Amino acid sequence: MTTTTTTSFSLLNTLDYYLTDFWLDHGDPRAAQFPLMGTFKLPLLIYFTYYFLVLYLGPRLMRNRPPFSLKWVIIPYNLVMSLFNAYCFYRMLVGSRFGKDLISVHVSYQDPPEVAEENIRLTYLYCISKYVDMLDTLFFILRKKADQVTGEFVFDGLATNYQ
Repeated sequence: MTTTTTTSFSLLNTLDYYLTDFWLDHGDPRAAQFPLMGTFKLPLLIYFTYYFLVLYLGPRLMRNRPPFSLKWVIIPYNLVMSLFNAYCFYRMLVGSRFGKDLISVHVSYQDPPEVAEENIRLTYLYCISKYVDMLDTLFFILRKKADQVTGEFVFDGLATNYQ
């Protein structure tokens, strides 16, 4: 093997480690069972697809088309997301003893199993809701409101998922 091939192979192994094995080695094994949590490959694919749709494909597909009227989708979507976020907020308040434990929020291995499982499940559902939130940007594109899609808006959509 040449030096370039060896370096490329080593770089690919390192990249693969950080996209998959790192999360399994250093993440909470109780969360790895959930979809999107055991590896970073699928979330990365979702992020790139999101960027591609929002910044390239969506505006080009909508260039010569009339805007979609999505009120019948957006109103139930906003209602469901508002209710879900209110539920998450309530459960976080209850789980943190109404704010008393917010200084040291973590999922502990010393927590009773049912408490830990509830915290993990709630955190997972919240993370999934951040993926669903990405639909907001697609709604802007389909309604031809691309001027409302700023770089900060797109970055925020991705950054909240990465947390």
